[in-house]
Amino acid sequence: MPAFAPPLVPDSEEAAEWAREELSRSVYSSAPSFWEWLWEKFLELLEKITSLGSGLGPAFVPLIILTLVAAVIILALTLSGPIRRRRAADTPGAMWQDDDARSAAQLREAAHTAATGGDFTLAVIEQFRATVRALEERGLLETTRGMTAMEVAGTAALVFPQRSEPLHRGADSFNEALYGNRPATHAQYIALRDLERDLKDAQPARAMEPA
Repeated sequence: MPAFAPPLVPDSEEAAEWAREELSRSVYSSAPSFWEWLWEKFLELLEKITSLGSGLGPAFVPLIILTLVAAVIILALTLSGPIRRRRAADTPGAMWQDDDARSAAQLREAAHTAATGGDFTLAVIEQFRATVRALEERGLLETTRGMTAMEVAGTAALVFPQRSEPLHRGADSFNEALYGNRPATHAQYIALRDLERDLKDAQPARAMEPA
């Protein structure tokens, strides 16, 4: 056998099967809708190339198909990284910073200062934290550093079940502002500020159970 034997060239069916197997691997499963669209477009191109094979000659069809398969795989590998990074960035994490020991009054003032300066994203973040800290200071809520905003809202909703919807809506605003890279609005800040005031006057359904 020659030392530099030419690679085997598959026919159109084998090339399509190779592409199907490659694109079905788990590395491409992070965004199913995108890959399904990409696979559909690939099949459309493959069908067109196969239909034109008689005009190009049978020897050229497999080579064209292999080139197309390679292009699809390269595109998939190139796009999979940014898609994964974007999804990781959208995943909400803990609501507290490790060294954040500010009081509710300090957090509330930070939110007010940010809102006055037009930074409603920071205002929403600090105001939600102020609302949670105020409940902690009243002995109605206990949080840990690793808790997410949604977990905190769910726990607070057990104490104030009639405020469950605005609590979870506030957690959504917090997550969008801090982890979703979405600018918050003045209305979202006002809603959270009003929520804290409402909870201050609201009668809790029950006190926090001791650990």
